[in-house]
Formats: sequence, C-alpha cells, structure tokens
Amino acid sequence: MIVDFHTHCYPDALAERAVRSVTEYTGVRSDGTYAGLRMAMARAGVDKAVVLPVCSVPGREEKVDSFVLGLPRDGVIPFVSVHPHTHGAPDMVRAYAEAGVRGIKLHPVMQGFDLTDPDLPPLLEAARDSGMITLFHCGRTERGVRSPRDYFPSDFARLAGYVDPERTVLAHSGGYDMPEGEADVLADLPFLTDTSLAQLCYTPERYGELFARLGARRVLFGSDSPWCSERDSLAFLRAAGIEGEDYALVTGGNAARLLGLTT
Repeated sequence: MIVDFHTHCYPDALAERAVRSVTEYTGVRSDGTYAGLRMAMARAGVDKAVVLPVCSVPGREEKVDSFVLGLPRDGVIPFVSVHPHTHGAPDMVRAYAEAGVRGIKLHPVMQGFDLTDPDLPPLLEAARDSGMITLFHCGRTERGVRSPRDYFPSDFARLAGYVDPERTVLAHSGGYDMPEGEADVLADLPFLTDTSLAQLCYTPERYGELFARLGARRVLFGSDSPWCSERDSLAFLRAAGIEGEDYALVTGGNAARLLGLTT
C-alpha cells in the first residue's frame, strides 16, 4: 500500500485559481480538483492520500474543513485546519478528534501566526492529548520569497514540550531555501518529516545523505499534489537510493502505523 501523506484539492469552482497561484514557481500544473487528485493517484499507483486544508482566517474552519471532510472516503484521509487565533480553538481540536479526524495542518505563513504565539501551545496540547497528528508547513512558501514567518527546523525545537514528537510532522524535509546547517538540525530533532517538494529542495544525492541520518521510520512519502507529480515524487525517492524495506516504510508502512491503517 502506498500512502501520499501530503496532498491538496479544492472545490471545483476554486481549484483553477488556487493552483495557478503556485504553479508559477513550481512549474507543475494540475487542475487541483478531487477528480484530478484521484487521477494522479491512479497514475502513480497511490492507494491512499491525506488531504490537507488550510484555514487562513480565524473562525472560518467550518467552511474550509467541511469540503475535505465531505470528500468520498475511497482512498482519501482528510485532516482539518484550525486557526490558532480562533476563539475556542483547543475545544474545536478536541471535537474534531472525537469525531474521528486523524490530524491537523498548521501553516504559519498562510495562517499568519508565530511559533511564539501564546495561542499556539493550548491548541498543540489539545491535539497531542487527543492523539491527533500535527503537520506543520516548514520552510519558505516560495523559493526566494521571504516572509517573517519562514520557520525552519531549528525554530520548531521550542515546541517539543507541547507536542508528541512521534506524531508531529515537519513538512517538505525542511523546506525551500534552508539556511546552512538546518538539514542537520532536522536530522537531530525527534520529529517526523515528509518528502513533499523534496525534489525541488535537494539533489537525489543530498537527500540520500539526509535520509541516512533521519532513518526510514521518521520519513513519510508526500508529493504536495497538485503542485508536484506523485509519480515523479516516488521516482525521486528511488533516485536517492531509497529501496527495499526502507522504501516500503516511507511510502506506506509509516503512514499506516500513524493513521491506524490495515496494510
């Protein structure tokens, strides 16, 4: 079983605009719809995909999350997005967990919060205590475009006391434009990471070196579909020398363990 731990899709009426806003710098085009995601999964032989929404405005969680929660569950595993500045955010996280939602996506740049924000720890503790997975965007949102909320692996070390490291994912293997030494910090931290956009951030050789330090059990396959091809993302792993049991863990075994899936 292959599980893509990092995908996105949008309502048909919004998908073209959402995808166009990012394809200018990724150079990859897809329609960004649920149907498009299912087609990409079929082409790559992906069995299941985690779909990640982002609620960029406090209080609009229901509108954003209802779309992904309403998708057919034929291979799609929806996470939710809760804005740290939403009144009652920790209670909302707990309610989602009680309803069976497996994880939450947080994006400091798009949601406009800092890792030092006092509203963040109560939300993270609610997710941790409810057994939810927390996935953070890590790194820049666009290559070469700086934001005051570009957080790299070393910045997330301060959150270790509020999360379960074995259920916390720093996306993008550290992200675009990592400062010198941040890949080493990522390897030394206790968190998990995913491979989404890795082929745009690393050469296969450099990623193979990072992977050797991380160890196979800390890495989750992710594509960031629709902005990167799932098929190309899997090929990048093989080019980096990830094969055999390691490949099986990264592309499905680790996700199955986290998500409680039967392989």
